[in-house]
Amino acid sequence: MEFQRLLIDVLTKIHSTRFLLGDRAAEEVQPTARGKRQSRLEEGIISLLFMETGERGLLHGLNVVAEGNDPIKFPGAAHTMYVDPVDGTAGFARSIESGVETSDPATVISIVSNREVVTFGEVVASGGLNLRSGQMWIAADGEGALVGQAQTGWTFARIEPIRLYNRHSPLLASEFYRLINRLTMFLINQPVEWSDFHSSFLNILQVPLGKADCFFNNVLPDVSNEGQRGHELGAIMPFLKEVQGYAMDTHTMRPLEETPFTFDGMTPVVIGVDKATIRYYWKMIQENLYKRIVVADRDGDEEIICEMSAREVIGLLYKTISTQRWSLRPLAE
Repeated sequence: MEFQRLLIDVLTKIHSTRFLLGDRAAEEVQPTARGKRQSRLEEGIISLLFMETGERGLLHGLNVVAEGNDPIKFPGAAHTMYVDPVDGTAGFARSIESGVETSDPATVISIVSNREVVTFGEVVASGGLNLRSGQMWIAADGEGALVGQAQTGWTFARIEPIRLYNRHSPLLASEFYRLINRLTMFLINQPVEWSDFHSSFLNILQVPLGKADCFFNNVLPDVSNEGQRGHELGAIMPFLKEVQGYAMDTHTMRPLEETPFTFDGMTPVVIGVDKATIRYYWKMIQENLYKRIVVADRDGDEEIICEMSAREVIGLLYKTISTQRWSLRPLAE
């Protein structure tokens, strides 16, 4: 199967669905079959995918798993397509309804061989579509990686590896939605810029494209079980293989390509433009984790001195100030 052509055709149809909906795309509709909240755009993309699994559809004979929905399976299917209809849903909904045009949501697709155990390294093809700009990225094993744009009539160019880490100051990426990343970003103690897109896929994609040096999501997996969702990591792997980059599972300290693939689970990772870049930042992080912090306090006439490592302080902060998900302040009546 020519996966590049298939992904281009599917993502082109999703792009058309997005612009037919216009500003109605962000409206909330009925939850999915599995109870996940969804926007009108997500509902439209899911309907399109399910229609394309019909006898004459693009996806007939291919298993399809879409986030929050029941899977469609064909007996004897060789591959499964995993789809996150809108990666960056919250930012997408906020920006559309407010008229702000800074959000970059994306549709993210991974294609995986159907075997009992599949690793991230065995994702055979992937693609992403920027739902605002209409830019598309495609990568497939042995077929290379392509970038295309809706405004140019879907003309595609091959993605060539470039590296910008020697330009002025480094650009690093993370997902600051995760508390552990907000608490550990200071461990990179040199002048850097940070990137965090609404779409995690687009944020990580900057690494194989050479725009960012490293992406971090949880450098302390023994403190936090946070990490990167599998559908974004799966989609990034073909770009690391076909363009450039290296990914390390910070829980196992082994290459991410050896970690079992999971669609909804979370894996702590560092992804760099190359191994040397990961080693450089990892060494810096480890050295700073074990620097001593001295805190002095006074109880009456007695001075109390407490000494801890930065690692211990981060652990205490993470345990004490835990993330309260969906703890939005109540709106006035």
